[in-house]
Amino acid sequence: MSTVLRIKLMEREKSGNPIKVGVIGAGLFGSLTVSQLTKIPGINVSIISDILMEKAILAYEKAGYKDGEIAQVNDPDKANRYIEKKIPVITDNNQVLIESAVDVILEATGNLEAGAKNAYNAIQNRKNIVMATVETDVTVGPILEKMAEESDVVYSMAYGDQPALIVELYDWAISSGFKVVAAGEGTAARLEWRHATPDDALQRFGFSQREIERLRLNPKIHNTFLDTTKCAVEMVAVCNATGLKPDVRGMHFSLGGIRDVPKLLSLRKDGGILENEGIVDVITRVRRDGRKIRNDIRWGVFVVVTTEDQNVMNLLKTGWGGCPIGGKGKNVLVFRPYHWAGLEASISLIRAALYKEPTGAPLPQAPAAEVVAAAKKTLKPGDILDGEGGYTAYGLAEKAEIAREENLIPFGLAENIRVKRKISRDCVITYDDVELDERSFLLKLRRMQDSIFN
Repeated sequence: MSTVLRIKLMEREKSGNPIKVGVIGAGLFGSLTVSQLTKIPGINVSIISDILMEKAILAYEKAGYKDGEIAQVNDPDKANRYIEKKIPVITDNNQVLIESAVDVILEATGNLEAGAKNAYNAIQNRKNIVMATVETDVTVGPILEKMAEESDVVYSMAYGDQPALIVELYDWAISSGFKVVAAGEGTAARLEWRHATPDDALQRFGFSQREIERLRLNPKIHNTFLDTTKCAVEMVAVCNATGLKPDVRGMHFSLGGIRDVPKLLSLRKDGGILENEGIVDVITRVRRDGRKIRNDIRWGVFVVVTTEDQNVMNLLKTGWGGCPIGGKGKNVLVFRPYHWAGLEASISLIRAALYKEPTGAPLPQAPAAEVVAAAKKTLKPGDILDGEGGYTAYGLAEKAEIAREENLIPFGLAENIRVKRKISRDCVITYDDVELDERSFLLKLRRMQDSIFN
């Protein structure tokens, strides 16, 4: 059989044996993926799970199905009977989906605790799992990858989201004989916005009041993109899949356009801002006054590469390939100007099912970096940390060895837990500062990961 992706999918379609996909979480990411999968031969969305059944139904309806064509189930055997007949299935029980006859699962809940449980249970049931909940991945991804490897299943990043795309560029660079100086993404966040709260997040994001009311947008989710936490999460995911590290705690967040990137992300001695090479960072397009610069890389991902082969470098400096040059002529920018989160996750699902390959995954070893938590305001004993995008803390990318030395709590654990002592604004939060939730499955996995790798 052919190994070319589209041809292999056509062969699966003709044989009547499409890849069977289960989607956990019918939010924006999950529903976009469902819609795209209906356009691809050789792959079916067999079952969707969501705690809100109407969202699961809506995801199928947006993909072209009618309500009367959808079967609601509460046990795996019943689900399998419908799946065998290619009738779309919904359930509000994630375990039913996990135990059904699907080939690969997309975890798209966006909930850290749920993501950890779903990924663990999928691996225990020997199901390939594509993890769109990046926050779970940066907290317990290495242990999940190790478990998946031992169970001979795939644990993968979701293609189309920035971490998987950056890892792809990194793999391309290393496999092409280049050295990676830096890897990263564009953003519309600024360091000065780290204390931002959900109160005006949607307005700062650029939505009109009419759009806010019509789309029923979640301000806490959108705030995480503006208070820099999401950038930390995505870059730490890249670190743990490649071995790259943040140059400084919290990264630089330099202002620049596309042509500025290879100049900025060069060593100081070469006119850049970096203390080290082999790092991750982000480039912002927003000035202090809120105005946006031109020719930005807001939606893009990139690697800055170099080579010791002077013949190659001379060729690149002639403009061959059209890539921007920086670092006193030593560094070259290679970038993708967009990412389509949710619309490209099919690539991960297909590669996991057909080739047993991830589109990026954490290395099954001690993390290279952590997302640590810092206080948005002075916190008092009894205050409750409210997690990503909230009122109490923001996330910072930090080298894992420093996080361990300073006993810093991973940001993923800093939700719905009580503060034990005063924490001043902008101070990083340690394990000693908080009361952990001993009921948390995420915490159990994290302790397991620490005991194995540290």
